[in-house]
Amino acid sequence: MQKGYDLRQVRRQYYLIAGLIAVLLLGACGGRSPEPAPTLEVVPTATAVPAPTSEPQPTPTETAIALSPICSPLAEHEIATLLSLYLTQPFIPPQGANKETGHHGLDFAYYSGGPTGGHINGTPIQSMLDGVVAGMGYNAVYGYYLITETPFALLPAELAEHYEAGADESLYMLYGHMQQPAPLAQGDTVTCGQVVSYVGNSGSQQFSSDPHLHIETRVGAAGQRLAETAYYTADATEAQKAEYLRWRTSDEFRLMDPTILLVYTLRE
Repeated sequence: MQKGYDLRQVRRQYYLIAGLIAVLLLGACGGRSPEPAPTLEVVPTATAVPAPTSEPQPTPTETAIALSPICSPLAEHEIATLLSLYLTQPFIPPQGANKETGHHGLDFAYYSGGPTGGHINGTPIQSMLDGVVAGMGYNAVYGYYLITETPFALLPAELAEHYEAGADESLYMLYGHMQQPAPLAQGDTVTCGQVVSYVGNSGSQQFSSDPHLHIETRVGAAGQRLAETAYYTADATEAQKAEYLRWRTSDEFRLMDPTILLVYTLRE
């Protein structure tokens, strides 16, 4: 007779086989807990700033400088008439080393005929150019005089070439033997054709024997001013003498022929 199965032994074998199966199943799965999915890091992107829109700006242009007109130094008289009829003494440059010699300007005196009936005394003296008062006063050589400054930037370039002037230089004009002081002060502006005084015979009789207008032109650095000048008189101060020589004989003001300016106005 066969022996029956021992149930307890069968259960032990069952649990043993079940355990082995579990071990095998775990090995097949790697025996590890699943790794967490990687977190995707979102990097914020910089917002593009739109380029500023600007309308094209117009290129600045240089403002044209208004050139000074050139007027007759005597009211109601054309420059051509002055040169042909009323010029009594022309420009004579200094002779030799003595810069006081010669005749430093032009003299306009007796009419050969005109609206006054003959005599020039009292005729209005006009500024020939736009400018500024650089000096004025009284002395034996010029009588009552006025000096004006006009930068060459306000004059035609070809005129500056005639005077051999630099860009930073000015044309200085003196009006002499006026009947009375100009109603102006140093630094005042003057305009072409403005009446500044009247023809007279002021000054020493050694330098002026009859009523006439004496004009001079000199070239110097822009912006110069002259204190009152005097010479050839006992009461002239050293300061007045120094200013006189500064104007007449120094290199600060280069003596030029006023005819250049007057003839320039007659060009075609």
